[in-house]
Amino acid sequence: MPRFSLFAGLWALVLFVGCPASTPPGLDEDPVMFVDPTIGTGGGGWGQPQVFVGASLPFGMAKVGPDTSDDFSRELMGFAHTSGYWFNDRYIDGFSHLHLHGTGIEDLGTLLLMPTAGMSPQKTQEDGYRQAYRHDDETAAAGLYQVTLEDGIAVALTASQNAGAQRHTFPDDTEDPVLIIDVSHGIGRNGTTDAEVTADLATGLIEGRLRSAGRFTGTDRAFDIFFSLRLTPPPRAVGTWDEFGLHDDETSAAGADIGLYAHLAEPVQRTDVGLSLIDLDQARQNRGQTEGRTIDDIAAAARDAWRPLLDVAHLGATEDPTARTIFTTALYHALLCPTDYAEGGRYRGLDRAVHDGDTFYSELSMWDTYRTAHPLYAWLFPERAADMAGSILTMAAQHGGLPRWPLAINETGTMLGSPASIILADTWLRGADTFDTDQALAVMLDDAESGRGAGYAACRAEGFCPREQMGRPVAHAAEWGWADFAIGQVLAHLDDDRADDFRQRARLVRGHFDPVAGFFRGRNLDGSFDRPDDDGFDPTKMDEDYAEGAAWHYLYAAPYDLPGLVEGLGGRDAFLATTRSFFDQAMATPPRYLIDEIRQPDPYYWHGNEPDLHAVFTLSMAGAPADTAKYLAWIRATKYDASPWGLDGNDDAGTLSAWYVLSALGLFPLPGSDLWILVPPLFHQVTLPSGLTISTTGTGDYITGVTLDGAAHDRAWLTHAELADATTLVFALGAAPTGWGQADPLLERLAGE
Repeated sequence: MPRFSLFAGLWALVLFVGCPASTPPGLDEDPVMFVDPTIGTGGGGWGQPQVFVGASLPFGMAKVGPDTSDDFSRELMGFAHTSGYWFNDRYIDGFSHLHLHGTGIEDLGTLLLMPTAGMSPQKTQEDGYRQAYRHDDETAAAGLYQVTLEDGIAVALTASQNAGAQRHTFPDDTEDPVLIIDVSHGIGRNGTTDAEVTADLATGLIEGRLRSAGRFTGTDRAFDIFFSLRLTPPPRAVGTWDEFGLHDDETSAAGADIGLYAHLAEPVQRTDVGLSLIDLDQARQNRGQTEGRTIDDIAAAARDAWRPLLDVAHLGATEDPTARTIFTTALYHALLCPTDYAEGGRYRGLDRAVHDGDTFYSELSMWDTYRTAHPLYAWLFPERAADMAGSILTMAAQHGGLPRWPLAINETGTMLGSPASIILADTWLRGADTFDTDQALAVMLDDAESGRGAGYAACRAEGFCPREQMGRPVAHAAEWGWADFAIGQVLAHLDDDRADDFRQRARLVRGHFDPVAGFFRGRNLDGSFDRPDDDGFDPTKMDEDYAEGAAWHYLYAAPYDLPGLVEGLGGRDAFLATTRSFFDQAMATPPRYLIDEIRQPDPYYWHGNEPDLHAVFTLSMAGAPADTAKYLAWIRATKYDASPWGLDGNDDAGTLSAWYVLSALGLFPLPGSDLWILVPPLFHQVTLPSGLTISTTGTGDYITGVTLDGAAHDRAWLTHAELADATTLVFALGAAPTGWGQADPLLERLAGE
């Protein structure tokens, strides 16, 4: 039985019957009913999705959820807890208010609350106050998380944009119900480096500041988070702790490792927590988003916020419930990040100053998300996509250059290339162009000419990235080439003569093709490749020539320059044979494990990471859409399901989830362009807000024909202008391939540019 039926579906049904906030669609088609936040909470190692399981609004700043642990220390198992919760754990440490989603490094986990019976010195640490729990005693749905802990304390969590609300219900016979407020808790080795807290016993207000310095942020970029928490009813007594121990009846504390404990007046305790990166007054205002409303009312409002975004691809009521659950949850996961840090028309920027503005998106994992998530936003959520592009431009102005991986008010500089240029170009070319496109072009060109440093200059001078001057040379060449391809596409869109120069720049990765080995490889400054018989070259081995991948994965890391790969491999037929072999070997190779669920990278097609995510679509681009359909069916059937293990690897801020949504809708992007690749949709009929209906006739894994507004469409791709103008897109499906889509392959268009 799907986990959805046990948890999300049951709880959503209770909520709809018990406290309707509006008139939702019928229960058989309301998309909120088909969200299961527990999908992807399991796995391990390279096969761990690291998804957020708690309560949040779409792109919400407040992400309120459980942080879990087991017998191994969090320091040792940090990678398993980057979103706080890991399905494999036996204990809940508590419930904190800010989280990442699907990232590969620990951070946030801000301001942890944990109900407990009585207080002791041991309960100042996670392993002293944590409690065991069972999955049978938890429920998760969009905007709501509930669990009953081993000692019988029931916890309910929900969220607004900048505030969280919790309800803690103790057994009636609890002699001393206590709420622990761990101000210094954080996910990652640094956690909180400095904090202060003060309680007002009469009003139940507990307020303060903490300096967040997770492993991703680091101590050198730590930043202040302000909080305003109200306990309802007010507690009967409070105490604090610091490095010297417990301090009964003290109402304030300061230091690096501090907390407060409240002896509760009643067995049912409500907390409202406003959070702010601006100041304490703003945190108090943010607390007003939840205060004075019941948990059920706040959760209902969260569902109302999720519903229109999840219904943006409206599925017919006849679709398979399990398929709907996988699809809708994937869309839900894709909308958890990036995070909008605007607070009441203001935000704190990368320059640490406070600015006016209604949106400020951060947690932009751009090396990952440019491939799938941002084209999805540009297509289905163009206003949001334009705001995200505007935030990137704002960050560039505040930071002095394009960011790569901003977290909250920091640019972490993580990963490589110039992914922001690809996102800006893609958003623009897919019609979400209500941001300052003149500024975008200027910033992209400035980055290309002077913002990439001496390494890029060396790469351009040599026609490849010399190992001696550039780490991860193949990855850098592929990523910078993709950014230059995207800039070239924008310039061509503007009929700008500089487009030809950027088309040539986009071919940088060709300088790394080793015709003897048949792969892209690192190259020495003198132009030589280390010969395979000298260095034991293994195309399945991850090494320093690449970033999070091996030679097989990076063979497909530059789909924008597919003509170069085809030429390097000896022509179209050789390319198709190589790529079929790549996928056939992947299908024949089971996942590899170190121990238990701890996965190793897949040696051939590796869906759990980014470099080869477009590999399956290159077959269609080369005029073999039937091959794409064959292997796509395998990926969708084996890399996604409706269980805690239902994602193949790190979701990377929604990247793998967006991949599924796009492929299920039948259109997959070539990022940094206006191009869409047509693939077999999963659903019989989907209606989009633009008025476009995507439908299928017949059954099977293969496309046998396509009509666009009633006219036959023989190409296996569309431009965004064609898609935007259409009202009906119909795929005829069959059990066997035909000759559809072989004419006018995308390969020829890219070669002619």
